[in-house]
Amino acid sequence: LQGRLGQAHSANFAAKGFTPEELVILSGAYSIGKAHCFSFNDRLTEPNSEINANYHDNVLNKTCYAAPNETTLANNIRDIDVATLGPRRQRSTRRSTRGLLPHSSVAAPLRRPPLLAILRGDRERG
Repeated sequence: LQGRLGQAHSANFAAKGFTPEELVILSGAYSIGKAHCFSFNDRLTEPNSEINANYHDNVLNKTCYAAPNETTLANNIRDIDVATLGPRRQRSTRRSTRGLLPHSSVAAPLRRPPLLAILRGDRERG
């Protein structure tokens, strides 16, 4: 894991006894498709190149700024951008650091093909 965020993320997980592989697995768990606005609210002020511009302008700004501090409101949970869904799309999005959540790109440089093959096999078995 590279960069300041990657190091901090790794350190937080390591302090709890997690391996780098477990970090990748658990960090990717959000990809079920939902995120609370407070998880990425600070990224709404970053340049549009950080998040898909259409999604940024038409979904996130309109819904998250409607009630920015109300974590219990239904409109404070967002579907993750369609462009970030799907394993191939997620890898591409993370490599370009355009993922919705700030740690979307943290695990991108960490490639563990044997682990990924095991996970892929588990998913295929159901």
